[in-house]
Amino acid sequence: MKAGRLFCFFWIGLSSSAFAQEPDSASDLKSMVEAERNFARMAVTNGVRDAFVENFSDEAIIFRPGPVKGRPVWQQRKPLPMMIRWEPEYVDIAASGDFGYSTGPAEYFGVKPLMDPIGYGYFVSIRTKQPDGKWKVQLDVGTEVPKQDNREVKLHYPQGADKKK
Repeated sequence: MKAGRLFCFFWIGLSSSAFAQEPDSASDLKSMVEAERNFARMAVTNGVRDAFVENFSDEAIIFRPGPVKGRPVWQQRKPLPMMIRWEPEYVDIAASGDFGYSTGPAEYFGVKPLMDPIGYGYFVSIRTKQPDGKWKVQLDVGTEVPKQDNREVKLHYPQGADKKK
């Protein structure tokens, strides 16, 4: 079984367990979810390169194929003639409220209007809350997966994950 497919089955299985309702609007979990969603919106409105530069910490790691600092890689890239659209599907946060992760599906598009996606994937973003309260990506990993027809993306997280411990 390909690694991407195995990864996808792992997360789909994980997402079928018990989940809570939408996080409390004042919680650290909610602010992390919103940071991920804002990152995704920025990739559409401002371009992929600029969104990654803005949302990565200076220490962020990506794989090309081995681990490298991600922010300089994105800073050196020319704007990409493509769009990435993604949505967090599963999120969790540490009891400390300053470390968490999100994962979910992604679609890759060319630049022609109204085109179907040219690829599909799953992302994992590990984030830390900065001293200024902003969430920055520390580790970004993505994998390719086959198209998943008629699949609705819903936000899930463990029961009580938005409560301070």
